[in-house]
Amino acid sequence: MTTTALTPENVLLDRQADCFLVSLAETERPLKGLAARLDWRFRGAISSFIRSGAITGQEGELIYLPITHQKELFHLFLLGIGELNKTGQRQVKDTEPLKKLKANLKSLGLKSLGVSITDLGGLNESQLGKIFEGVSLCLVP
Repeated sequence: MTTTALTPENVLLDRQADCFLVSLAETERPLKGLAARLDWRFRGAISSFIRSGAITGQEGELIYLPITHQKELFHLFLLGIGELNKTGQRQVKDTEPLKKLKANLKSLGLKSLGVSITDLGGLNESQLGKIFEGVSLCLVP
């Protein structure tokens, strides 16, 4: 596993990751975390997708959202994490959708994943490395 500490903007604009994984909580509006930063960069594309009802943030949801921005294709994966925990922090309780995501990455030919450990509360770098073995992780704040 290769990891680097970068800003989401650097990873995105320099194409240092083939795709991004962001978490969405059911009741968190406006968006926060990596989803908010990428939504801003993509001019509200994630928010529009949520407003359309295509994703609710329900625990276990995993949605692929390809976005064309400035004539380039960007791959986003949106992970529903359900309710925020009692302290308002994100918590990934079920890693099964992440294991499915790894298979999807392989089928799409995507080899590197931008992800924020803060977005995936409850999982650390070592756990992510095991889940995404063989995928280069670009860790962003």
